[in-house]
Amino acid sequence: MRRKLSVLRASNRILKSGARTAFLVIEPGAGLEPRLRRRAARVGPAAVSVRTSYAGMLNTARFSEITEQDLTRTFRETQLDWIDAYDAHENELRKTIGSDVFDERQAGRHQVVKAIDDNILRRTLYTGVHR
Repeated sequence: MRRKLSVLRASNRILKSGARTAFLVIEPGAGLEPRLRRRAARVGPAAVSVRTSYAGMLNTARFSEITEQDLTRTFRETQLDWIDAYDAHENELRKTIGSDVFDERQAGRHQVVKAIDDNILRRTLYTGVHR
C-alpha cells in the first residue's frame, strides 16, 4: 500500500489543482472475510493484496470528487476472450511458449473467472480531481 500511496502523493508535485487522474485496478470484492481475501490475493495480481481502499488512498493523497466505476463484467469477458484465443491457437502456443506455460496461463485465467463469478475479484476504474 505504501508504494501505491506514495505514487499518488508524488502526483501532487506534478498535477495542478483541478487536474484529473484515472486508473484501473483489479481488487478484492467488497466485504470479504479474511479467507476469501487470501484467495483473491492468490488468484489475482500482486496489487490485489492492498489493505486500504483505493478511494481512501486517493482521499489521503489530496484528491476529491472520487468516483468508482465497476468494470468487472468487461474484465470477465476479456478473460474469457483470452481463454478462447489461447484455445484457438493451442498447438502453436504450446510450441512457442511450452505446454507448462500454456497450461499455467489457462488455469490462471479459469481461476480468475471463477473468482469473479464468486464476487471475490473485481475490476474498478477510479477517478479523482487533484485539490
